[in-house]
Amino acid sequence: KWRPNIQCDIDLSTIDLFISTKQMFALDAWSKHMQSIQSSFKYHELILAMKHKRPAPSQSQSQSQSQSQSRAWWQYAIACALHHNRVKKQKLFGVQHLVNFEYRKQRYMELYKRKMRPYKYRYWLPELDADETAELTHMDDTFAFSQIVMFRCLAIAVLRAEMQKRDAYQAALEERQKQEQRNSFMLTKLFYNTKSLMSA
Repeated sequence: KWRPNIQCDIDLSTIDLFISTKQMFALDAWSKHMQSIQSSFKYHELILAMKHKRPAPSQSQSQSQSQSQSRAWWQYAIACALHHNRVKKQKLFGVQHLVNFEYRKQRYMELYKRKMRPYKYRYWLPELDADETAELTHMDDTFAFSQIVMFRCLAIAVLRAEMQKRDAYQAALEERQKQEQRNSFMLTKLFYNTKSLMSA
């Protein structure tokens, strides 16, 4: 086995990398075409997976064999479509996908609640920073419109319930503090009245 004459370990974090404007435009163009590249990879995997069912090329040009060849190609196309849908369904409803979807849904609802909360709850639900605003905008672009509507309705419903619960808690807390102040005032008054009677 061939081995290089020189081997070295390089700490990449210490290297000052520079990307030119031309390279930045190239990276931007590449990212825009990434979806089509991934799609071509998927179809390449499909072709490899269904290669054993691909009809063999026919050497004869007779009408009956031509019809049989056409029928075989149609069967091959249907088998490819069924295989593609089956694989897509398995990935769509896989455990990892469901867990990731649930996390992204909860994350979207949390950010949207903080975006829509009234001003008086700013200390309880802090305002979104620039990164979180960009994250919410990106999620708006990735989720389907029907999912966004559902998530926003759920977030508003949860926000209203949490605000009512917090208002009730704050009201009970204020009432308890007022009661403690009244009790303290009564004890203080009783103490001074007792002191004045003892002095008389």
